[in-house]
Amino acid sequence: MKISSRRSRIEVRRLERLVENLLDLSRLEAGPARRTPELWTVDALLASALEQLGSEADRVETHFAADAVLVRVDGPQLHRVLVNLLENALKFSSPSDPIDVTVEGGGGRVAVRIRDRGPGVAESDRERIFDPFERGSSAGPGSGLGLAIARGFAEANGGRVWVEPQTDATSGSTFVLELPATEEGAALSKS
Repeated sequence: MKISSRRSRIEVRRLERLVENLLDLSRLEAGPARRTPELWTVDALLASALEQLGSEADRVETHFAADAVLVRVDGPQLHRVLVNLLENALKFSSPSDPIDVTVEGGGGRVAVRIRDRGPGVAESDRERIFDPFERGSSAGPGSGLGLAIARGFAEANGGRVWVEPQTDATSGSTFVLELPATEEGAALSKS
């Protein structure tokens, strides 16, 4: 009985995410996403996203190369970007492999790199996977909406999302979320 109940909860959660993704995509396609910019630290946004992942977050290892960097973004939109990128990384890695998240600041920008240990993204798929309903050639089940929404909300907040080319030394994929840091962020890290 417990297994059936657990499966039902998982299926309900999957259906809720699909509905949320479809609503987000329709908002993005209707025009520029409305946003309510506020000051956030990147670590607070990341903590919020990890909290939503539940026990899966135990596999995520975070590394902050920068002091508390402030960004002026719509918090709920950036929360969705990070959740979608993290869920994607978790989906394509084996359950025993960690996901590495590195936050780096400099030059007025902050970059969040999310590296998985999955099969990687073929060069021919690196841009296409950000289109709605598109998935990479090594993709498993999914709707093909998460990365399109991540890119749309990142761009609505003055940022961008991309996948870095693979090198022989790394396996898996590294997705990067880059955002403009605020002047207040620079002042905070100096004090």
